[in-house]
Order: sequence, then C-alpha cells, then structure tokens
Amino acid sequence: MPNIEKIKKSCINRNNGSIISVSENSMRFEIINNRRQNYFIIRIDGCQICGEEQRCDYVIVEEVNTCYFIELKGSDVSHAVKQLSNTIKLLISNTFICNYDSIECYIVCSQSPSMTASAQSDILLFKRIHRNVKIKIKTRIASIIRN
Repeated sequence: MPNIEKIKKSCINRNNGSIISVSENSMRFEIINNRRQNYFIIRIDGCQICGEEQRCDYVIVEEVNTCYFIELKGSDVSHAVKQLSNTIKLLISNTFICNYDSIECYIVCSQSPSMTASAQSDILLFKRIHRNVKIKIKTRIASIIRN
C-alpha cells in the first residue's frame, strides 16, 4: 500500500469503480479497472501543491503501488514535461507516495502535440533524470486497461 498519509484529505479521492478517470477541457485519462482495485486520485495542481511551482494536474495511485502522473495539456509538450518532472521531484522527496520505479507519466493533449526540437530535448532530459519512469503522449484521451 502506498504512503498517502501526507496528502491533504481535501485533495484525495478513493475509487474502486470499473473506470477510474480524470478530465479537463475535452482531455481525459482513464484506467479500465477490471479487477476493481482501489485507486487514490490526488488533485495536485491548485490543491496538494499551490503557488508558483510547476506541477502536473493529477497523480493516480494504484493500491499495489503504481503511480500515474497526469498532465492534461493544450499542445505545449515541453511545458508539460517540465511540470511532470518537477512534480515527481517534489512528491518523491517531500511526501511520498510510491516507489520511484513504479511511476508512469502521461501527457494528454487537446490537439496533436507539436514535437518541436525543444520538446524532444526536454523529453530526452526527462528520461536521463528519471531513468525508470515511462512517459507517454496521447491526443484527447489516454486509456489503459488493468486486468
């Protein structure tokens, strides 16, 4: 079970429904929860982390210790990568939650993301800093199935 004691109670929601999802402005991340496991949905942006620091929108923690860091974004992949990286640093060092090796990051863009040279460079840097962390970029919806 992940360590969630330091998460603000108002920022966390427990869910074991068949679909675990977060969405904003026509973008959606969902987990098809066939085993009906418990998940903890943590609102990061404007709740767990406030202020000027870059942070992602959500972290979804699976009861068996996988953490999904979610950024729902327009099309600025470079900025989204920086938000995810900073959130990982903040939460792993200050709180928390899950084993570094069990993190997956998702950027869900509202339109086809522009993979500029800057975005590609930021992704490579992310992968060097967070070696075992997976990062995926999707358009409009990211859906994963947990059997």
